[in-house]
Amino acid sequence: AVLEQDEAHAVHFVKQVKPRGVAVLNIMRDQMDRFGEIDTTAKLLKKVADSATDWVVLNANDERVSKLQTSVRTVWYGHAKDLQQSFMTDDELHHQDSTTYTRAGVMDAELVSYDKDKVTIYFDKKTHTFNSLLIGSHNAINLTAALGIVTTVVSDIDITKLQQAVHDLEPAFGRGEVIKLRDGTTVTLQLVKNPGGFTHALRMLELKHYGTVAIAINDDYADGRDVSWLWDVDFNLLEGTSSTVLTGGTRGYDMAVRLKYDGVTVRQTETELPVFIELINHTAKAGDGMVMLFCTYTAMLKIRALYKKYTVDMMKVSV
Repeated sequence: AVLEQDEAHAVHFVKQVKPRGVAVLNIMRDQMDRFGEIDTTAKLLKKVADSATDWVVLNANDERVSKLQTSVRTVWYGHAKDLQQSFMTDDELHHQDSTTYTRAGVMDAELVSYDKDKVTIYFDKKTHTFNSLLIGSHNAINLTAALGIVTTVVSDIDITKLQQAVHDLEPAFGRGEVIKLRDGTTVTLQLVKNPGGFTHALRMLELKHYGTVAIAINDDYADGRDVSWLWDVDFNLLEGTSSTVLTGGTRGYDMAVRLKYDGVTVRQTETELPVFIELINHTAKAGDGMVMLFCTYTAMLKIRALYKKYTVDMMKVSV
């Protein structure tokens, strides 16, 4: 069984079920909404890591995570030094030109490179390339972590079967999910909820062109009422873009103001999501029919529901 756990819930879960292994990916600022401060989150994760009976898989590039070593075997994963600018921590967002590459140990799985359809990773003492539908730097590093786990639980790795398994993976709902409309428009739905995650998601635009880029920001409880985190995201990638940029959601105008400070022109803003969806569809139809739609959690759920009437093949995942 592979179980994804919230930091606080996991502390209680591991008291009931001792896991053979624990993988810790990162400690990010959005966790402050739930736990008050980063150090509290780290302490919770330390308790979870300490419960592992066999191994822990840790991010060698994250200084906070790397301190979670326990008495069991540590498996390190991370990215190569020349990818440092693509994987900055929250602490480094304001001094990108002077970041320091951190590697806590010899990596058992190391991300070497990625592009729009391939990921190259060193693991099992060799470099392997995987074809993947899950594009973006965030998916590439997550795959690296997963392969780090594979090296601990599989004694004889069949690389051909593993490559096929990665190739067959489809984006989970709202996480790079592709919605195909009846009129031929393709909408990629990407959840964003913190500076680091949004920054990684924006890099998807470097790998593939989208004629329409839409951003829906809500401030409901599940999203976080404070949207000041948007000011820690670097939107310069959108500056001078040939894409048409639209903003929407309850804080659509806040998003438009934020983009203005990075020199990004927003064609139109609609706070009501049904109207926003109509605007996106109309804009896409007049363009190349390719849409990248970034949205916060509650906006994503509502947008998926609204798109039901425009397509017949997206609702594969029950919500």
